[in-house]
Amino acid sequence: MINATKADLYKYQIENPQIDPLVKFILRTYAGVFDTFVKIDENFIAKKLSAKKIQIVNALQYMASTDIILYLPSTDEPLITFLENRMENKLLELDNAFIEKRRIVHMKQIESLQEIVLSQKICRVKQLLKYFGEDYQKTCGHCDICRKKKPLSFENFSAIRSKIEALLKEAALLPEELIDKMPEHHKNEVLETIEWLISNEIVERGIGNSLSIS
Repeated sequence: MINATKADLYKYQIENPQIDPLVKFILRTYAGVFDTFVKIDENFIAKKLSAKKIQIVNALQYMASTDIILYLPSTDEPLITFLENRMENKLLELDNAFIEKRRIVHMKQIESLQEIVLSQKICRVKQLLKYFGEDYQKTCGHCDICRKKKPLSFENFSAIRSKIEALLKEAALLPEELIDKMPEHHKNEVLETIEWLISNEIVERGIGNSLSIS
């Protein structure tokens, strides 16, 4: 949008002859540039004036810096056009009491979520349901906290032990690598089995914490 009168624009063209062809092309090609924002194509303009796009953009930005035009460079990002002028901050009427009330509510919600994430004692499902206002007395038995409290069954121990021994017969591995190779088993169960195997001298810990069959 041209932000100057026709007289001022003509004077500007005389004072800046290098920009004169660009101004004339815009005036001849795009109607209404004195009245409102008009969508222009910098690539098209550059092609018609035998110039590079960056030269056109730089020229337009220079004109904008001198308040001759109002220019928003083209972009692939989505844009929002406000149909009405934005109200000045000093004219806004804010309900400070309501805003403070909502702030307190949001802070309590954040604190509750932090408690759920950081807690190491209460079942995650119970905490989540309590957050949404439900009273759930049972524990889920499957979250990380429940599985920590749940004793390692003989069946799981035997299955994990067999897999560890089979894997270590192929190559020495770190505890973390064994855990990654057994995603169907909980990390703590694998670690507990590893410690039992080490204490019973079935597996030995080597340099760099690597594990191998004794």
